[in-house]
Amino acid sequence: QNGFSKSVGWNGNLMYVFDDETYTYSPDTDIWTIVNSQGLFHGCTVLWTGTEFLILDFTFSTLRRYNTGTNSWSNTSALNKPSSRSYYSAVWDGSRLIVWGGDLSGTPLNTGGIYNPATDTWTAMSTAGAPVARQKHTAVWNTATNQMIVWGGSTSTFSGELNTGGLFNPATNTWTGATSTTNTPAIRNDHTAVWTGT
Repeated sequence: QNGFSKSVGWNGNLMYVFDDETYTYSPDTDIWTIVNSQGLFHGCTVLWTGTEFLILDFTFSTLRRYNTGTNSWSNTSALNKPSSRSYYSAVWDGSRLIVWGGDLSGTPLNTGGIYNPATDTWTAMSTAGAPVARQKHTAVWNTATNQMIVWGGSTSTFSGELNTGGLFNPATNTWTGATSTTNTPAIRNDHTAVWTGT
């Protein structure tokens, strides 16, 4: 979800690659196709909602929606959107986009926002009980408990790696606790994380 790589999304049938142009790849036919492009997407974050892609640029200055069915782009509201930042995390909870943490001009953040595409609105995330500010961390959506799990990262651009994290419930907009540090992996940032279902 982070870094300066080309960004890729999967909609259940096709792989989408967002870069200078937007491409699709069909594993069934082994065919690449150029689709409607809206410019540069270097290092963006791509999330599939079930009907469309939400695409955040690297500095989180814009959030755009791409509807694969109509091959069309639309802008989103910037009202109450969190501040621009890099090295943030973003997850999809089934109905909302949750963006948290990151770096703003060398300062790590512990703020974030919840975007509801059904209403095109942003809600600020609570900072009460939030993990220490960080960047280059990972976040996954826990489908078993309906919580976002944040882990790792660093407190500065070049140092301060962490092995701590937190649990966030978007339904109540609350941080519900810290992740255990018992048997935790070593401190790190720029790592990857996936959710297995349990």
